[in-house]
Amino acid sequence: MHRIVLTIDRRGSRTHADDVEQMRAALTDRWARVLRSPIARFAGDELQLVTDDAIAAVHIALDLTRTRDWSVGVGVGAATLADDPAASTGPAFFAARRAVERAKPSPTRLAVAVDDAALEPGAEDVEAVLWLLVALRDRRSKEGWEVVDLLERVATQREVADELGISASAVSARAVAAGLRIESVGVATVEGMLMRLTGGADA
Repeated sequence: MHRIVLTIDRRGSRTHADDVEQMRAALTDRWARVLRSPIARFAGDELQLVTDDAIAAVHIALDLTRTRDWSVGVGVGAATLADDPAASTGPAFFAARRAVERAKPSPTRLAVAVDDAALEPGAEDVEAVLWLLVALRDRRSKEGWEVVDLLERVATQREVADELGISASAVSARAVAAGLRIESVGVATVEGMLMRLTGGADA
């Protein structure tokens, strides 16, 4: 089974305060259960994390691209983990490095790479769906994100309506405009695709 490496680089680091440590702490706090080693930090405001969980990798990548502050390279392949995370190596790390370099000039701020020619078509498909999801999310309004974020912690649109003090039909209209259903289908699709690419349970 291949591992997934995410190499994450801060965009515009020269014009922003150093918030890389805060991001490392936030990622560790939320995703520690699926990380294969501690998140490493490198020069140039760069973070690197390793996981075997395709679902987590998709959500981490999408969460990071939402802020538009990070370039995300997703690498898939074999990986040799060391006690010092910065010393870990292998094809997945090299692929993630290539991916983040491609992500930097990309309008979607994200790229996917592998170090195995046989896996390249699958990686291209994963990248294409992720790009579509990022494009959808980039067009989402502040009001749309408000509904999305509330649905993360309440069960129904009626509860969202009560929280916002608006009608249920207004919440439904916001959800449609925000593309929630489309995103849900797209995320489930790309999770399965990445799982198969790594040789996971659905392969």
